[in-house]
Amino acid sequence: MDEEFFYQRPQQQSFLVRNRPVAIAVGISFILLVIVLFVEKSKSIMNLVPKLRGEVTLNDEFTITKIKNKFPLVIRADDPFFGTQLRFSGDINSGFSKVAETVCKSGDIVAEVGAYFGFNTIIIANKLRNNGQYYAYEANSRIYKCLKKSITLNELENVIILKNLAITSINGKCPIDDYASLSLTQTKASKTIKCPCKTIDEEFSGKRLTKLLVDLPEYGFDVLKGAYNLIENSLDLVIVFSFSYNEASKHFNVEEELKTLASKGLRFYVLDSNENYKQIHINNLQQAEDVVLIMAREELR
Repeated sequence: MDEEFFYQRPQQQSFLVRNRPVAIAVGISFILLVIVLFVEKSKSIMNLVPKLRGEVTLNDEFTITKIKNKFPLVIRADDPFFGTQLRFSGDINSGFSKVAETVCKSGDIVAEVGAYFGFNTIIIANKLRNNGQYYAYEANSRIYKCLKKSITLNELENVIILKNLAITSINGKCPIDDYASLSLTQTKASKTIKCPCKTIDEEFSGKRLTKLLVDLPEYGFDVLKGAYNLIENSLDLVIVFSFSYNEASKHFNVEEELKTLASKGLRFYVLDSNENYKQIHINNLQQAEDVVLIMAREELR
């Protein structure tokens, strides 16, 4: 049989096969281009959300957003703690805020230590509009000025007494972390500032207080050290207190602090999923990572 019968001309390879590396590179580039365009378009759409919610830009740093699409609040646009959540959804994912809002009732006299931009301040003070008083303490003067504007915007001047003051275990002056200088990429303060400070005992000497809100997971025990007299002499005082064991243990012996509070007659509670008070033993708190406690001398139901 003729050998030429078995000979077949090689098939010509396509351009993509001959230039496979080039084809792969072009394909990857196309995919990346599509992703970039999608992300940029998504950003543009997402950036419209705060505007659609009625956000008003004051300048490059501050904006007026709305809590629950209802209450105006002046904040830094790039606040790293709750700014993004609040601007896009009108709410924040905070266990402390939920507990504080549940515990505080009309007729209460409330003190909030570390009011910050005033998410809790504005919501709870609205519950006290017709009956009650709210003391808000914010040590950072820049944040204090924003909260003062928010109080005016919400017409709560007759309900909220705002003070540019740190609440600690001493009276005088003390250093605080400058959280007003942080950005979305930085959540630890790199510098401190000095400001006037007082104890709760000094602030409320001879006055009545029914609710004390302390949302300072790292330094909250220092606030309570300056409130021992009030705790011992106020049967109806209820404290909403958050702490992180890891953070607080950098500055305090957490076990000893909890024992001291218990020795002053305080009982410890948490809210269950049905918003009922559930008493908890002190031993169950000694290794708690993040917890929102409710403390009171009287039994809570």
